[in-house]
Amino acid sequence: MCDSPLQITQQAEMLARTPTVEAKLALNSTKRLDVKHLGTKPIQVPNDLIASDLCSRSGSVSAHISQLLPIRAAVDVLADMIHQSKSSLVPLSKFKEPSELLSGIRFELIELETNNQLTKRGFRPSAGFPFHYEEDMPQMWSKTKVRGKPRTKKSEEVRKSIAANSWSRFRITVFGGIRDDGSAFGALYDLGLAHIQRQDRELLIGLTLAGAELANLENPLIHTNDFTSVSKEILSARFSDEERQWFWNHVNKYINVEVECLRRVIMMTRNEDFHVEEITEELVKNISHVRGLKSTGTPPARRAYASSLVNRWTGLGYLERPSSGRYQATELGLKALSEYQAKHTTSWKKSDV
Repeated sequence: MCDSPLQITQQAEMLARTPTVEAKLALNSTKRLDVKHLGTKPIQVPNDLIASDLCSRSGSVSAHISQLLPIRAAVDVLADMIHQSKSSLVPLSKFKEPSELLSGIRFELIELETNNQLTKRGFRPSAGFPFHYEEDMPQMWSKTKVRGKPRTKKSEEVRKSIAANSWSRFRITVFGGIRDDGSAFGALYDLGLAHIQRQDRELLIGLTLAGAELANLENPLIHTNDFTSVSKEILSARFSDEERQWFWNHVNKYINVEVECLRRVIMMTRNEDFHVEEITEELVKNISHVRGLKSTGTPPARRAYASSLVNRWTGLGYLERPSSGRYQATELGLKALSEYQAKHTTSWKKSDV
């Protein structure tokens, strides 16, 4: 995707006045990729193709994982691969090559964001997906601009290299692997959605019981064969009510650190919004795991974790971002907390600062 129709029209008029070969090439560089990308689809994974029923995770979700919509799409891709192969475990090496499906979803989401004026940083559903080499984002455009002439894209070779590097980061961050010490890593594993094991010299990945449950749920945004039919409301919402409830139930049951931090943030922000720095301080004071993270770095590990946490749950609708860097609990978040407190006796007050 590239410029808006109005911009393209203006550029076309300018080029018509100076019909040089260079001008024609510049115009061609701003045309939208005339390819229709499909979304993913829900997959019902049979019980005999579920790799593990162990979904609990004692650690925290990596700070690299700040968006859950790409995770949802990755679960769909893995579920489809398992369904097609009729095997509960598939080689991680199958994800070595970039997924045109996932990058195509990003391309279409960027188009929707532009058309619906939903391009503010922190509000884009396309965030976190692997790059598409034809997408209309700054990294794909030449920084050098000649006054009076339209912008031009980087060469196709350079753009494809950028997209390939993006996929490599996505593959490692989301699908993960096994470290030298034998511990598994990756978003799908951290969230209790996937099981990873080594068999001989090959790494294999499959879905947990929780991952299979998620794969079977409908998503209103990415489960489509026609992104042009997606409304602004669906684009903004990203998830169905059923998916939101599922994620809340899942972390409450299986991911202790995540839910302890989330409940603390919702309680802290139920009456007013707080900056992520204040939220970080609150988590450090009250959650031992966050307190154990490094306070150095750019950004510090503690701050990076808190920022990713609030972004994950803002995307799900449990928190909202009234202004840059500030977060507050939504009605959904307050309702979930109230229901939790009705089942568990708990008291809370904001820590002294």
